[in-house]
Amino acid sequence: MLLTDAGMSEMADVRCNSIDAAVRLCNWAGLAGIVTHVAPISQSPRVVSLVRRHSLVLATYGTPANQPEHVRQQQAYGVDIVIVDDVRTARSTIDAGDDAWR
Repeated sequence: MLLTDAGMSEMADVRCNSIDAAVRLCNWAGLAGIVTHVAPISQSPRVVSLVRRHSLVLATYGTPANQPEHVRQQQAYGVDIVIVDDVRTARSTIDAGDDAWR
């Protein structure tokens, strides 16, 4: 998995500054997927389909990911993994929703 901030902060390695660059690097290096801050996914859900087209796993992290509405949103967008601090709330949110992540 490649960790990227996807433009949330400037990284020394330019390949970690965008989802597009991260996808190219993952494909080149044979990595399983991308771990990115949740904000770029919330701002532009189309990037989920970009990651999916390349058969990569997509994981998100970040403070907003702890909020139930963001957990539901990411589930709806097709994010594979949501890294949260409040696992109990995230699990309750998932259990109250559909079966996509069960």
